Amino acid sequence: MIAAYKSYVETNLFQPAGVSGPTLTHPDIDALAYNFPPTAAWNSGDLTSDCGGTSWHMSVDDLLDVMGCFRRQGSIVSPAEAQIMLDASYGIDQIQPTNLGTLYNKSGWWQGPAPGKQVEQSTVYFLPRDMELVVLANSPFGPDGVNFTGVVTDTYVKNIVPEIPVGDWIARHGLTSARYQMAFNEYVGNHGMQLMDVSGYGSNTSLYAGLWVKTAAPPPSQAHHGLTAAEYQSTFDQLTAESYNPVLLNGYATPGGPRFACIFHKSTTELWVARHNLTAAQYQAAFNDFLGQGYTLDWVSGYFDGGQDLYAAVWRKLPNAAAWEARHGLTSAQYQAFFNDVVSRGYKPVLVSGYSDGSMDRYAAIFRKIANAPTWQARHGMTQEEYQTTFSQLVGQDYRLEQVTGYTVGDQDRIAAIWTK
Repeated sequence: MIAAYKSYVETNLFQPAGVSGPTLTHPDIDALAYNFPPTAAWNSGDLTSDCGGTSWHMSVDDLLDVMGCFRRQGSIVSPAEAQIMLDASYGIDQIQPTNLGTLYNKSGWWQGPAPGKQVEQSTVYFLPRDMELVVLANSPFGPDGVNFTGVVTDTYVKNIVPEIPVGDWIARHGLTSARYQMAFNEYVGNHGMQLMDVSGYGSNTSLYAGLWVKTAAPPPSQAHHGLTAAEYQSTFDQLTAESYNPVLLNGYATPGGPRFACIFHKSTTELWVARHNLTAAQYQAAFNDFLGQGYTLDWVSGYFDGGQDLYAAVWRKLPNAAAWEARHGLTSAQYQAFFNDVVSRGYKPVLVSGYSDGSMDRYAAIFRKIANAPTWQARHGMTQEEYQTTFSQLVGQDYRLEQVTGYTVGDQDRIAAIWTK
């Protein structure tokens, strides 16, 4: 019976979840239980005789993998069946509503023999938003009588923040790749926000600036960063085959060569074309070609490959497109002169891309003559400190960030941005 039970659990629970660590015995590397104040440790030992009850020793990671597989992957039971089992309290001690949805909890308590009374505890949760939580402890938790699960549950519930309302936005800059990914997971995965803009920059370590907005009905989207040109091309081929189209392509220099951050949407769109790794001459030729075919420049990003400035761009055939003007390869002074000229003629900046040509900052930009355009502000060449000061001032005046680009010239990080009211 024991062998049959062990084989059944391993085949039907652990293998579908890709887990091989759980054992009925207690390996030497596993934690021992203690009392408080700690004295001798207790080894809960071989639980084979109790199989079907408190019989498996396993890690937090293994348990999370099994829980996620049970709930979502469909290889243990279907997601619908898993939800029915949770709602029916199958193996569940507590079901509690929260502001995010329903919480399902199962707790465990094991105590060693007297006089030590060493303790092992566990509390596991199927949380709202397809999240799971496992907490294992190998000692008592707080003063006598403190409920371990109660503390964890109360901590979770008290730290649920209000839902971000539609229309709100969050902007971050100076994020490492890991911190940017964490922010992306939080804002997109946990709050349903949409990544609207992302820009890579930095001399030795890549940093990222991003803008997220909570929209009522965001389209299906895919976002990536840190891609080589070959990786971006592979991503492009895969996503466009799945009916996605690129809405943002940011190129940026790194010590290992150019990298790309991109956003793709699966949405109804007009005809479009996209190019990357174009030299200035190739970009100008493509610009002239697509302009002659009736395309409007929708996105452009300049970047440095260690030897010359390159360009990535997206063009679309937009019906009734507003009048627009675009330039690239401009020095800071040339960009300011172009800015002053087109603004005096009623144009508004919709995109500015700053980048290095190896010795100085350069700019590519798109301006459009937008009917009833909102009040706006634009800056370029800001240090990160100047950007933060300007950001705080303008947000205090009810401006919203519309577009941000980080770029590095030499070892100096710079930011260009557009705000609207």
